[in-house]
Amino acid sequence: MISEALVSDVHRLVEIETACFEAEYSDKMLSETDFAELIESTYSKILIYSEFEIILGYGLLIYDQKNHRASFDSLAIFPDFQGRGIGGEIFRGIEEQAKIDRMVWLDLEIKETNYTLLRRYHSFGYRCFRCVENFYSDGASALNMTKKILNQSAKL
Repeated sequence: MISEALVSDVHRLVEIETACFEAEYSDKMLSETDFAELIESTYSKILIYSEFEIILGYGLLIYDQKNHRASFDSLAIFPDFQGRGIGGEIFRGIEEQAKIDRMVWLDLEIKETNYTLLRRYHSFGYRCFRCVENFYSDGASALNMTKKILNQSAKL
């Protein structure tokens, strides 16, 4: 089940973040304070996927209201539950939430060497628009991708 995260979910979100990102993306990890601020802010939403009231994963949206853009900032699934389609559920929830919130564009960023995700996002209609060199701590570049998710006239 997909729902919005609550401040009471912060500890579990950090557990998932640590399990997924500590080894490779430690410089980009979110803290309890970061998660709490994101949950309470008006410029972001965290969607969680739960089964039997246990949070198994999350996706983070950051909004640029002025430009009608949202950035799909992060997705993480607790390792024991990866490979079950949960990421796809969260991703579809993120796209739908961005549409509900009247965003015209949805952006995301991936590591240039993540060929599996690059192929997947291309198949979902996302296109690369920028490469940011040396973005990650290992020197790898980031690819910025975007997709128009809402007709401009529909937002009025």
